[in-house]
Amino acid sequence: MNRSNLEVILKPCLCLDIGGSKIRSAVVTHDGRVVAWEQEPTCARNGAEGVFENICRVLERLLERNNLCLSQFEALSSAVAGGIDMPNGLVTQSPHLPVWRDVPLRDMLAERYLKTFLINDASAAALAEHKLGAGRGVKNLVYLTVSTGIGGGIIINDELYLGQSGCAGEIGHMCLDINGTEDVCGNVGCLETLASGTAIVRRVQAELAGGESSLLSERFKADYSALTAEDIGRAASEGDRLCQGVIRRAGEYLGIGLAGIANIFNPELIILGGGVSKLGEIFIEPARKMLFKRAFRLAGDDVRLVASFLGDNAGVTGAALYAYGCLGDGGKPSQG
Repeated sequence: MNRSNLEVILKPCLCLDIGGSKIRSAVVTHDGRVVAWEQEPTCARNGAEGVFENICRVLERLLERNNLCLSQFEALSSAVAGGIDMPNGLVTQSPHLPVWRDVPLRDMLAERYLKTFLINDASAAALAEHKLGAGRGVKNLVYLTVSTGIGGGIIINDELYLGQSGCAGEIGHMCLDINGTEDVCGNVGCLETLASGTAIVRRVQAELAGGESSLLSERFKADYSALTAEDIGRAASEGDRLCQGVIRRAGEYLGIGLAGIANIFNPELIILGGGVSKLGEIFIEPARKMLFKRAFRLAGDDVRLVASFLGDNAGVTGAALYAYGCLGDGGKPSQG
């Protein structure tokens, strides 16, 4: 059967994007269209069992609200933040999902629902952007998600690169400061501790606790525990100098990381996604300037920095594309 005939009979995929802050479930067609979705807070501190119940809750709400049943789907595919043992279907560790160690998520989902595939969330997003988004027609690119943490996905010569163990792309855990803050991964001075949404929030919280003036002082009444990167971005857009300075500084650190990516991979394109990238030019412009200032000239001349085209749907779309690719290869997880 040729591919065009095969696509006609393919059912949609039931997909998940599981991050440190939220879980997104979606119905995705074989051509990458997201036709329905739901979202739920991850509540990562509840441990593996608590997060799994949230995963089930958001899946079942999606099915119920759209009058769907499992027999209508080709497979379930899950994009997860963290290290993935793809052949064995394990989440080996996830810095933003505490106490997750060798969690057999693929089999847990398959037992409760249907045939399941597992892939890193940023790798899934890179695949989606390459096939359907900002990276269409580009042979070599790196996708970077900047959110609760920082993750990456790599496309080399039109193929998703996963590395020897399937965990390539952990760009957020490159060390930029050997005397820096301890990261959730156990290392210190990671890019993630300097440029992620978590890093921005912690820096603003520290400055406010030290008495710095800000619009946020009145709004939060000296209790900054619920402060988010979105709050900081909103204050920055209203002219808050503290928030503007912290965001720009985080952008500069991100740019140093981007220069390293350009020097190592020499990509044509670097795509920025994730919630923090939505802060806009106040964050992206310092990153862009630092990228071109620090990158090796030839690599810097060749690379472009652009925003994600698929946005919040990149993870679930890539999860679906990965599953369809595996199904076309006899159901075996592919590994670059």
